[in-house]
Amino acid sequence: MKLSVEAATHKLRNLLTGCGISGNLSWSNVSKSMYLELSPDDDHDGEIIKVRVSDHELPHHHHESAPSDIELGPNNIYAFGSLDRYPELAAHICDRYSLPYSPTLRRILTRRRARSKFNQRWGEYAYELRQISRGI
Repeated sequence: MKLSVEAATHKLRNLLTGCGISGNLSWSNVSKSMYLELSPDDDHDGEIIKVRVSDHELPHHHHESAPSDIELGPNNIYAFGSLDRYPELAAHICDRYSLPYSPTLRRILTRRRARSKFNQRWGEYAYELRQISRGI
């Protein structure tokens, strides 16, 4: 199932809220892009992290105006990854500000790592089986 911009933004915001990072949500006036302006709660001198979540690349003429710190989705400069990588982005932001992961974020990351290891092992076995079946 493909994740929408709105769903990814809300999921990211919820994960970060659970980790102690508050954020304001806004929408683009010209596209489906959404923005989170995040502020770690304690001792970060009011620093704001601007995250753009989108399903399309940002036009080149926008990069110079007010670029986001991090972008989730397909982009050519500041992209963190595809929309379904919102948990990894939440972990990255928590790591950047030395904030603990919420139990929900920890659970999601553990499942993804386990699935990734399984897929990697299965891929190696599948490759070996193909080689055997070809008589190589």
